[in-house]
Amino acid sequence: MQHQHYAERIESDLKEISGHIDRVSAEILDQIAKVLHSFVHRDFEGANEVVLGDRRINRKIQIIDELVHAFVVRHAPSGKHLRYASAVLRLSVALERIGDYAGAVGRQIVRIESAPPDRIVKQIEMIAQQARYTLEKATQAFQQGDVESARETYWHSERSDHALGLVFNEVMELGTTAGISVVDVLGLSRVLMLFRRMEEQAENLSEQTVFAFSGEQRKPRVFRILFLDEKHNLEAHVAEKYASKAFPESGVYESAGWNVEEDKYLEEDLVFFMDGKGLDLRHSRSKTLIPISGLSNHFHVVVIFSGDESVTDEFLGDVPFRTTVLHWNRSDVSDMETLYQEVAGSVQKLLTILAGTDAK
Repeated sequence: MQHQHYAERIESDLKEISGHIDRVSAEILDQIAKVLHSFVHRDFEGANEVVLGDRRINRKIQIIDELVHAFVVRHAPSGKHLRYASAVLRLSVALERIGDYAGAVGRQIVRIESAPPDRIVKQIEMIAQQARYTLEKATQAFQQGDVESARETYWHSERSDHALGLVFNEVMELGTTAGISVVDVLGLSRVLMLFRRMEEQAENLSEQTVFAFSGEQRKPRVFRILFLDEKHNLEAHVAEKYASKAFPESGVYESAGWNVEEDKYLEEDLVFFMDGKGLDLRHSRSKTLIPISGLSNHFHVVVIFSGDESVTDEFLGDVPFRTTVLHWNRSDVSDMETLYQEVAGSVQKLLTILAGTDAK
């Protein structure tokens, strides 16, 4: 009997927490809809209402935090109940941030003096609607304990990176094509990125759903990395082969060159040296770079080996928004051991930054 009463009390407290999450989630979704309407129709009064409403949301999220802490103190939960409490605390942080982003969009709207072109408005509206949809789906999955539905929202924002990049480039060109002030261009770009950040936070909610109801952690991200040297005959091959052997689970690695003279096998001296390191380059060939803007799946990092500061990255094409381009100095090609150690050390440092000290 006592055990039944205890179980009923736990369920009652969980139901109360869930009810507050429902109400806060609905209010944040409403805030996003209102601020989007304000942006599309240049409704400054509506934008200010969203700004003021952010305070109300913060107070309600604080109540959720207090209820969760009280639940932990009262019941000293373990197992699924402890995971749920932990997930709710993280969820509340993500919800608060999304509410803050909506408020920040509202503040920005009233500072944009020139009405942006209709095509830009529609494109930003599309990004915002996608963010709102992802958030709605993520919160529903959490409340229903639907792990599979939560998993479906993974990488939503990455899949729309190409569209985001196109919109961002168009926004940045408005200063010359539409005569819009630099301040307004920067304001529009900030609005665009705040809507995108909402979607990324919504994905974080989905991670908490999977953790809370299955106990699974999200699998570590696998990074796509492209190494480049001019002729594709030295450092890029070394970096690709070393990374593939040292960190096979943390990344997918490719290499190429931007000024390759012909498709040919590598020099025998390099092949022999790398063979001594346990890295097989016998079948590797020089390969010409395909502009990365034309690829359906973006690289997270592009590394360019070049000792010439005048070398630009124009040969890459339009770099996707999520792609980071790094320039690494070339080593002394006459000393293969030093070159290898410097390239390997740089690759180790990069993968440790991306995947952590346990990268493998």
